[in-house]
Amino acid sequence: PIRRQLIADTIKEHTPDIIGFQEIRHSGQKNDNNKNQAQQLAELLPSYTYIYQPAQENPEKDEWEALSIFSRLPIQASSFIKLSVDPEDNRDNHQRIVLRAQVQTPAGAFNFFNTHLSLSQQGRIRTTQEITAYVSKYTGDLPSVLVGDFNDTPDQTSICHITKTANLIDTWAQQNPNDPGHTFSNENTY
Repeated sequence: PIRRQLIADTIKEHTPDIIGFQEIRHSGQKNDNNKNQAQQLAELLPSYTYIYQPAQENPEKDEWEALSIFSRLPIQASSFIKLSVDPEDNRDNHQRIVLRAQVQTPAGAFNFFNTHLSLSQQGRIRTTQEITAYVSKYTGDLPSVLVGDFNDTPDQTSICHITKTANLIDTWAQQNPNDPGHTFSNENTY
């Protein structure tokens, strides 16, 4: 509850138009009133609408992990795809997805994609190809933004594939050329 309130307070302070959340959990705990974390945040952020899509589910324990997109702007459409999994790779055995929201701004619509990549390097390389194919289906005349927990640095094969194949720009690198900006654990570099 303390972290949830801190997240909501930070969002209220900075008022971003759109946010991509990864690892949104539902644990079936009674103290959460059987609401997932997206529902709990939405109660604290009434000026936002949101979409929510579970990726990893464990129905026996009433637990799952999901992605969510919150927006102060109207969400016109949404969709998602499941990314492939390699059951033989113990670092790539969690179901991952890409969640899309078509958002309407005063300047026009755009597609906002949110994902969470595998801990496995081979899994990231394989699924970034699936992600860029999915993004390409919706690009057309609409601009696209891709956010997520990439579990990789900008110079790695998976991220280079995204920036080159999907023609997406690493906006952090463009705006902050002397700051790597990545915030993931070194434990994930395999």
